[in-house]
Amino acid sequence: MSGALIAASAPAPAAAQLDVPFTTAPTAAQLVAAGGVLKVAVPEAFGGKTVIGQLAVDGARGSGFITAYGCANGLPRDVTGEITRGDLNYNGSITTTWSNRLIVRADGNGDICFYALTPVELIIDVNGVSFDTGISSFQNRRTDTRLATSERPAGPVRAGTTLRVTVDAAVGGKTVIGQLAVDEVNKIGFVTAYPCAAGLPINSVAAVDRADLNYTGTVAATWSNRLIVEADANGAICFFSSATAQLVIDINGVTDVGISAFSNQRTDTRTGAGGQDVGPVAAGATLRIRVPEAEGGQIVLGQLAVDDVRASGFVTAYPCADGIPVNFTGSGRSR
Repeated sequence: MSGALIAASAPAPAAAQLDVPFTTAPTAAQLVAAGGVLKVAVPEAFGGKTVIGQLAVDGARGSGFITAYGCANGLPRDVTGEITRGDLNYNGSITTTWSNRLIVRADGNGDICFYALTPVELIIDVNGVSFDTGISSFQNRRTDTRLATSERPAGPVRAGTTLRVTVDAAVGGKTVIGQLAVDEVNKIGFVTAYPCAAGLPINSVAAVDRADLNYTGTVAATWSNRLIVEADANGAICFFSSATAQLVIDINGVTDVGISAFSNQRTDTRTGAGGQDVGPVAAGATLRIRVPEAEGGQIVLGQLAVDDVRASGFVTAYPCADGIPVNFTGSGRSR
């Protein structure tokens, strides 16, 4: 895999949104307490299907994380009782609002639970499930360069170098799912994940042409994003960091069905890549992108980023023919 992914034939239910600060049912408007759990039922995920959506927090006052898990499976912990995975990390001292892509396997009843380390408001958009269980999940496996191991001493990945991680469950070139984070960064940079045997993805001018996580160390020292990357035949994944960074990599699932990978296709309005005009998308305007591999209404997975923003706002992606999603009043975006 070099970048974008498609989940084949995945039914997409209408967005089931739980907005804790504002909904009156089924959840009362309130913060999720520190150490509290919010339970969300996704009927379309009955039987333990994998749920896809967006997870966000608002009103964060300090550092913390959210962990999503199949409710009946219990909160993932190690032998010492520590929680082993975070699906969204946040730092309220920088900004009160944080978000990340949600990919989590529901329990047999289709229920997902969300654990919050500190008091936050939760906004959860659910808009797709795998056509079957699709993803093989397992106990979280963490690689943390801040800690010494038998394979390497503690210390950051230096600028322009690569960290190699082998995932036994991904042998044969399976797609790996998890979470990618950086810590102790103090410069602008990015991390690119790729199958080691395929080599670092570069373009015709020898520049890296994909980023799985972008960070700005002058704003915050810690950044994270969902990890979706294909391993090589030996189950190896490499992580290239353009600037010096501590890497924290959580891996908790693999799949060899339902996802079709292809060479990364980048659209960049700063450069005109992807056949677009050079220049920003104006406020209230729409950018249209065609993905031939997604014909028939398949779900597209990739990376979305903005640059040169000067005000608060949001980007909504949607199937062009369906129209932009609006709420029941017709006056606002539904996600």
